[in-house]
Amino acid sequence: MTSSSLKNHLLIAMPSQQDEYFCRSVVLMIEHNEEGAMGITINRPTKVHSSEIFRQLELPEDGPEAEKMVFTGGPVQLERGFVIHRPVNGQEMQSSLQVNGGLNVTSSHDMLELLAKCSAKTDSRIVLGYAGWDAGQLEKEMASNAWLHIPVNNDLIFNTPPYKCWEKSLKKLGIQAAFFQGNAGHA
Repeated sequence: MTSSSLKNHLLIAMPSQQDEYFCRSVVLMIEHNEEGAMGITINRPTKVHSSEIFRQLELPEDGPEAEKMVFTGGPVQLERGFVIHRPVNGQEMQSSLQVNGGLNVTSSHDMLELLAKCSAKTDSRIVLGYAGWDAGQLEKEMASNAWLHIPVNNDLIFNTPPYKCWEKSLKKLGIQAAFFQGNAGHA
């Protein structure tokens, strides 16, 4: 990890980002080093519910986690699933990558099984796909003012409606989205 690593941060797309995956996106950065970067968009819900994922995996689909929306994490490997989560029923998954103080990301089938069998709602989010950057690519995007960033904020991930996540992320920086110009930072 480099000293300027954005791991454990949320990237906030600038208004000039018009790509369908990144327009008004907030991305949880789970890796950023000299080899590249990987993140998961946290505010792009799909029309799929967790119950559909559970059904495909032959897991119980009638628990409190079954009606949660599944999210699109980015344009890379949309068939690959991840779970962003805090410990579930006091359990940590050994295969989970710790992002920041109690926040984990895993692609383990065991986590999906645990969620399907939960008797209460959890702080978790199922996501399909991810965002990836080659070596130096994210640094170039940052230099061209494509992104802002803030430290990871669990409230934004688990307690903020997806359609409000981008604006609320900007507010953490003291920026009102309504007054934000699409060409900010360019001379």
